[in-house]
Amino acid sequence: MRRKRLLWTLWLAIAAGGIALGVWLYVQLRLTPPTALSLDPENLAVLSPPVISPPIVRQAGGDGGADYRAALAAYDADACDAFAKNPAGDPPKSMQLVLNAADKTTMDLLAENPGQIINYQSEHPALENLEQLGRAMDRAGLMLRLKKQTQPARQYFQAVYGLGSALYAERLCYDEYLKGMGLMDEAATGLAELEDQPRRSQLQQHVAAMVDYDAQKVRPIYEALYSADPDESAVHAGDVFVFAAKSRERMFRVEAILALGRMRFSAERNADQRAAGRFIADCRGDSDPVIQAAAAAAGDLSVEQYRMIH
Repeated sequence: MRRKRLLWTLWLAIAAGGIALGVWLYVQLRLTPPTALSLDPENLAVLSPPVISPPIVRQAGGDGGADYRAALAAYDADACDAFAKNPAGDPPKSMQLVLNAADKTTMDLLAENPGQIINYQSEHPALENLEQLGRAMDRAGLMLRLKKQTQPARQYFQAVYGLGSALYAERLCYDEYLKGMGLMDEAATGLAELEDQPRRSQLQQHVAAMVDYDAQKVRPIYEALYSADPDESAVHAGDVFVFAAKSRERMFRVEAILALGRMRFSAERNADQRAAGRFIADCRGDSDPVIQAAAAAAGDLSVEQYRMIH
């Protein structure tokens, strides 16, 4: 009897192991299904931030890209910091160029060479220098406000808001979006202190609306695409494919393709790993140079580089 029980126990263990192996193989050979995050059509739409009327910066036409590129080339951190502490006389050339570009309608700044910011680097010097330049101008605006020089202060805040708006409008990747939003927030907050009611209240409400918009519409998607938590990444692996293929928001397509580059090495399911490589290869032929740049970065990521960023 004991021998018979042992045989039954052994048989059950083998059967259970076979079932577990079958389930594992079944899972490994299937793509991770998407969640409600990417199945909601609203999350695949182009981002549409809150607007304020009248606008903070009245656009007069023209393209500010050349001014911003020249400002980036002329940027001198020490000179800008010194002027921010004591904004008297003519500003540094880089600041003047940003002031000149404040009311221009369009901006093509980094799209000429998208690979400089669409990559796996933690630092993007072009974006960081523009952000520091904008913050120095914001500090100059604050000092001018303290000196009761209201109109010059307003011009600086508007120029910072214009720079932030330009980065937001281009938003080739999340880093550019984030820096643009930060500059707009700082500038609108500074402008509010110059205004009487009800414009001050309107500007404060606009800042709050932008913060809520980021928290509700942008960060949940970005965090699903860029989660460092293995369990969270496994849950949203299917969403990454949907955003990479179907999102009408180019920034999310870029971030999803970069996520696929990481998934080639990190996805829990073999099917996801293989499909990620195939999808990236297809994107190399996309008509949009920005998507091509994302696919190139994702496809060229090596396992050694992946290990360095994780």
